Amino acid sequence: MASGKITLSTPSGSSMSGYIAWSSVSNGSAANTSTVTATVYLKKNNSYTTTGTFSGTLTIDGTSYSISKYGSWVNSYTAVGTKKKTVTHNSNGSKSIKISTSIKNSGTSQAGTYSASKTVALDTIPRASSISSTAAWTAGSALTVSISRKSTSFTHKVSVSVGGTTVASAESIGTSVTFSGDDFNLKVFKAMAAANSAKTKITVTTYSGSTQIGSAVTKEGNVNVPTLSSLSCVNEANIKDMIDITVNQGDPRLTHSLEYSFKSLSGFLMGSSESGG
Repeated sequence: MASGKITLSTPSGSSMSGYIAWSSVSNGSAANTSTVTATVYLKKNNSYTTTGTFSGTLTIDGTSYSISKYGSWVNSYTAVGTKKKTVTHNSNGSKSIKISTSIKNSGTSQAGTYSASKTVALDTIPRASSISSTAAWTAGSALTVSISRKSTSFTHKVSVSVGGTTVASAESIGTSVTFSGDDFNLKVFKAMAAANSAKTKITVTTYSGSTQIGSAVTKEGNVNVPTLSSLSCVNEANIKDMIDITVNQGDPRLTHSLEYSFKSLSGFLMGSSESGG
């Protein structure tokens, strides 16, 4: 809760003083509003009593309210009037407002105008969640999106794009989601269009129930193809020679199929589809 006091300026020769006491209470992230309460107080600064009416306006964030108080004013603070207003915060949850008052008295020794004005900052209301994980990964691997949410009641829609093409999405996510499997990997490789690397973007939209909270947040990175394997063997051999062929596996997830060709003779080596074969 934000709160404060704003001192009133008083007429020359007045023996009174006063202030505006204000406070604000958030109505929650979904509402993105706060209720602001402001009260004008006055008192005498000596032991003498003044009887009369103080009246005028109390303004909260551009809305003016009438306040008035008749009474015997003594050396203790008495409220002239209290008003409340619900104000809407900015999309990022921040909000500053102006609070002011102007009240008058006539017909007594304290006649004149008492006024004050100040811009105050309300507490920022938590808004959209943020992405706490990287947007870079290796194609063929699982991608985990981690979310730092501002409220345990928030859920999220998560989407992943590669080169401008959406390759995965999920809804009603709490703090993390993992995209993996053949379908995901196939879409990633297809979106890369045979390139060694492609731009990626993760987009997270925050919801409270069915209400979107703030604006969607994004994080960008790159997806890279796995390190490709290489082949080691002799360039020439005689008939009946044993040929040693070594596959230097670039990534442990890769499997291989080896094909040989000797002019018109060709075929596949048995067992070469095994990882590292």
